[in-house]
Amino acid sequence: MKCRDTLDIISLWLKAGSVDVDNLVDFPWEVERRNDFIRAVHPKYPVEINIYCDDEIGVLRLQIILPVATIGLDSEKRIFIYRKLLKMNALPLTKAMLTGDDDYISIASDLSIKSLGKSEFNDALALLLATLNSLAKILDLTDVLSEAMMKGLIKLVKKHIDEGYGRDRLLEYLVRVVGLTREEAVSLLREVLGPEDQTIYL
Repeated sequence: MKCRDTLDIISLWLKAGSVDVDNLVDFPWEVERRNDFIRAVHPKYPVEINIYCDDEIGVLRLQIILPVATIGLDSEKRIFIYRKLLKMNALPLTKAMLTGDDDYISIASDLSIKSLGKSEFNDALALLLATLNSLAKILDLTDVLSEAMMKGLIKLVKKHIDEGYGRDRLLEYLVRVVGLTREEAVSLLREVLGPEDQTIYL
């Protein structure tokens, strides 16, 4: 199967589904399909997962990039981080690495497109998010991850506002899909929309 077909199938997996499921892949994800990759976000765990495919080597890569650039850190701090990343690479199926010119911390999982199935893809998603949590704890980046997730959630809300979601639909999305309480949802919308928009408080 070609990468284009593989990405099309994965897009369908992620867009379909229900909130009342156990498997990650069966949840309705937020999906942005590009020609050569997918950007996917689980609303309850809003970090961007980039999904790339390479026909030449027959590999699908799932990757999360943390907003932590290491290039400007002092040598002692960089060595500490690099040692931790190298040790994490002893774990099966996922890898920790540096990405881009500024050496952003990232993690990835590679799968063969020849044998790729929905169950295997689901396992890769689950393992990648579990590894992200472990990495944040090991590198003392839990606050950074929490901030990134909040920014990710706000980005989703703004996207749906641009798509024409009204107050009631936004509240339903935040409560039913994201899993916030109504009070948390109203507070978030108050932050996003600003105090001048009083309709959200009705």
